[in-house]
Amino acid sequence: MFRLQAVRDLLPARPEEAIRALESALDRGDHVIAEGRGTVEDLRSSTLVNNDLVQALSTLGENLP
Repeated sequence: MFRLQAVRDLLPARPEEAIRALESALDRGDHVIAEGRGTVEDLRSSTLVNNDLVQALSTLGENLP
């Protein structure tokens, strides 16, 4: 979000720099989304291996901050 705010501040005075910053922010956003999806997949697979709902819920509860 800070990066996008910085891009907004660059417009319209420095459009080339704004475009580069925006592309960087978009790339970072894509990376973060992929990382989050991978984390969710790992949680699902690690807790549901044995298909025991009680055990899965217990494990998830133990891993909460």
